[in-house]
Amino acid sequence: MIGLLEPHLDSPIVEAAQSITVAGADTAVAAGLGCEQGHPMLRVDRLYSDATGRTVDLSVSYFLPEHYTYRVTLVTSCGCPRRR
Repeated sequence: MIGLLEPHLDSPIVEAAQSITVAGADTAVAAGLGCEQGHPMLRVDRLYSDATGRTVDLSVSYFLPEHYTYRVTLVTSCGCPRRR
């Protein structure tokens, strides 16, 4: 999405704020993903901002939780060397 949008912007996209919540599948989402209406879905919202701080896009995606894993690595800012 960024690759399609960014060439048309005055300033590059530098940030995406993401939130993950649970929402029931509405009629369109259920039809698109082949599940029952009301089925619990993972809803991922991404709010993209450019280098000036201006919001340039909101992306809303739905995922079947039984087919999705979310993994993140959290790193401290201590400046300590990484152990292997």
